[in-house]
Amino acid sequence: MRIEEIRRQNLIWLIEQDYQGIDANLARALAIQASQISRIFSSNPAHRRNVGRNLAQKIERITGKPDGWMDLVHEFVDYEAGIQRTRHAPAEKRPPLPHSNVATVPPIKRVVPLIGWNEAGRWSEIKDGQQALEKYLCPVECSEHTYVLRVTGISMEPRFRDGELIFVDPAVPPEHGKFVIVRLEADQEPVFRQLIIEGGRRYLKALNEDWPGRVTELGESAVYCGVVIFKGEKI
Repeated sequence: MRIEEIRRQNLIWLIEQDYQGIDANLARALAIQASQISRIFSSNPAHRRNVGRNLAQKIERITGKPDGWMDLVHEFVDYEAGIQRTRHAPAEKRPPLPHSNVATVPPIKRVVPLIGWNEAGRWSEIKDGQQALEKYLCPVECSEHTYVLRVTGISMEPRFRDGELIFVDPAVPPEHGKFVIVRLEADQEPVFRQLIIEGGRRYLKALNEDWPGRVTELGESAVYCGVVIFKGEKI
């Protein structure tokens, strides 16, 4: 097993132990973006960010582990279980995380699948027996039906760019101003737009000012497939 994978699995174990709130404060304590944390746990090795020695040393310092702890194979860590964990080490004294001027990120909750656009809105029904393209650790609270989509096209630029990852939660209510995934017709691929509600009428808005038909009224047959709760970086 490569040293980078050993460090990654050790970090997953620390998070699952809720090591003095490390899951809620990891990005802040390490002074890196939450999207970088998500990349560490990507199921696709080609897209995965390695845990280098410098990062491993930071983790050791904030968790009170001795130098080199992240590089060692520990008997209480199940390295064959991937993201999931079944073994636990005895409880030990856990030091508080240091203060930082980097904004606190919400707690990391669950691993969610990257799926195709045609599967959006139906994932909760078809996910059994389906193989996700990749999996990512969502840095914000989300429901069990949350999934990831890769943005295609330029209709939502400049805020959302082609190739970026968006985390979509079907359990979040679609409210005015939210960014939503909507299936306009049953046999059509969903679209990604901002929801506008005015005078009891609903509209979908593309953020790209040059996009043709930028604002369209939402018909009664439209079905919400979820609300965007987090945006990852382009990889």
